[in-house]
Amino acid sequence: LIAIGLFSATHDIACDGYYMTALGRADQARYTGIRVAAFRVAMLVGSSGLVFLGGRVHWLAGFGLGALLMVGLAVAHRVWLPRIHAVRPVAQSTGDAAADWRARVAHVRGAYFSFLLQPRALVVLLFLLSFKLGDALMFGMSKVLFRELGISTPDRGVLNGFGTAASIAGAMLGGLWVARVGLRRALLPIALIMAGTLPLYLWLAAPRLPADVMLGLGAPLSLAHTLSPPLWHVGTILVIEQLCGGLATAAQTIFIMSRCHPDHKAAHFAFATAIYSLAQTISGTYSGFLYEAHGPLVYFSIAAVACIPCLVLIPFLRQNS
Repeated sequence: LIAIGLFSATHDIACDGYYMTALGRADQARYTGIRVAAFRVAMLVGSSGLVFLGGRVHWLAGFGLGALLMVGLAVAHRVWLPRIHAVRPVAQSTGDAAADWRARVAHVRGAYFSFLLQPRALVVLLFLLSFKLGDALMFGMSKVLFRELGISTPDRGVLNGFGTAASIAGAMLGGLWVARVGLRRALLPIALIMAGTLPLYLWLAAPRLPADVMLGLGAPLSLAHTLSPPLWHVGTILVIEQLCGGLATAAQTIFIMSRCHPDHKAAHFAFATAIYSLAQTISGTYSGFLYEAHGPLVYFSIAAVACIPCLVLIPFLRQNS
């Protein structure tokens, strides 16, 4: 799992760096919705199609098809992806391998640390850590909640398909919204919409309290599942939340790109996304313990409240877009 995570993160950084290098700043913002949508399409295949295949046929079939898709995409990229040849050398070679290596390390270190020298860097870091913290907490345990509500693996795959499609639509709408009115005017409304949808999961978590009481009294699991909301109810809430989450993802991506210096845009983008991922990693590490200790109702209440800090920080960001 550690090896897969390292390879995946390296691949993400390479893709982001290529996107930032191949496109100018105007095109980066213009195509953000499409970029996020393309990522969500991949999530649709992985979290819906392959999950459905794994549940219906066998997990070997799901993972095997995923591997074949990756090989096919690798070949397609090798054939059709435009080459970017304008690469500026880090430093002139001195013939001393050790000195050249130290110069490269110093360049990389300076590129990353220069992100922290930008105006209001501390506010930016706190915003990146908190912007989608509530969304990450919700996403971390939503699958567990669905399973506890008695939703089968194939049905979860179908729900994931609708949710991912909604997030694609949200990302496209978010990119168009920011392109039309600018990041300064769009960021706060999008954040408010995202924060307003997270309490919807409390409607799904509330029936778990009487169900747990019934199970504690010895009632059969099938009887406890009768208290669960219908599938269409779960799907509606999932679609609304994912649609608004897609809006927020597009706004977050454009915000990060606006903080990247032209001389170090790939490094800055990687650093900013790593900071954002840090919050997801920490929340994901302890989300299971928190969920088991306090139950879904308290857990999703905490997830809903976790969006408040980013709303407080937005007025201090002073966006220029």
